[in-house]
Amino acid sequence: MMKNQVMQMETEVVKIFSMDYNEQEEALEVEVPIPLAKKETIDVEVYTDWFVLRAMRTDKEDADYLGTFNLCCSVDGEKVTGTFEDGLLKLSFPLDDPMRPKQVTIT
Repeated sequence: MMKNQVMQMETEVVKIFSMDYNEQEEALEVEVPIPLAKKETIDVEVYTDWFVLRAMRTDKEDADYLGTFNLCCSVDGEKVTGTFEDGLLKLSFPLDDPMRPKQVTIT
């Protein structure tokens, strides 16, 4: 191997398939088991009715969790909250009422 060549490491992707949820009047309460995940690396991207979850594992430097999940209805992605304890990620997705009028600012 030449000095200038950089060795690239491949990352093993551990797909997340399971999610439990409970539909409340005002929010969807979601639980996703991600054992051995590093809390500080958990990344959740929320879209209108689905989300993507990524996290690194504590037991392997070259393994990441990855999951894409559909939700039953539209949520307010700006108000999602979450906690992580004992390998269980708990997310609360406030429901977005599509019939509620949204105020438009004219500039």
